[in-house]
Amino acid sequence: FAEFSHTISPYVAPLTEFVGTRAFVGGTAVIIAPGFAITASHVIEEIWAQFGYNRSAKNIELDIYVNQLTTGACWYVCHASSWIGTDITVLSLKARNEQARSASIGRLPITVDPPPPEANVTALGYPNTELTIPRNDHNVLEMNFSITPTVSEGAVIEIHRSFRDTANLRFP
Repeated sequence: FAEFSHTISPYVAPLTEFVGTRAFVGGTAVIIAPGFAITASHVIEEIWAQFGYNRSAKNIELDIYVNQLTTGACWYVCHASSWIGTDITVLSLKARNEQARSASIGRLPITVDPPPPEANVTALGYPNTELTIPRNDHNVLEMNFSITPTVSEGAVIEIHRSFRDTANLRFP
């Protein structure tokens, strides 16, 4: 896959979730610094819905992982923080394997401002990716991925401020 050699691929990873042998690949996380990633709040809500939870649920028992597919690094999501006024969730990550413990993750600059017209933008996601878990016990965790990484690139033509998160983010 050419997508794995893209310059953003070390920072972008699918979110995988499971309880026992029931699995779901839902959404994409962006690793922004060692131990931290961000995703959209609606992604987390969709993950919860797949397992019968909603925003008001207490004591959610669900394993969520960020898997860096180019290196095999895997982080456990130990905490997710969302704010009511945005569609952003910050994920606190804990290394799950040696690749994650030794991964060199640089800090990414973040802004809530829209990109200016003519700026180049890139998106990397994993639509239609599937995960099956034939075995998950104290001795073995066996997972099978069917991966479809997809990169989209282009230049911003125009900003439609009146259609951009008007209820969530206020732009100048």
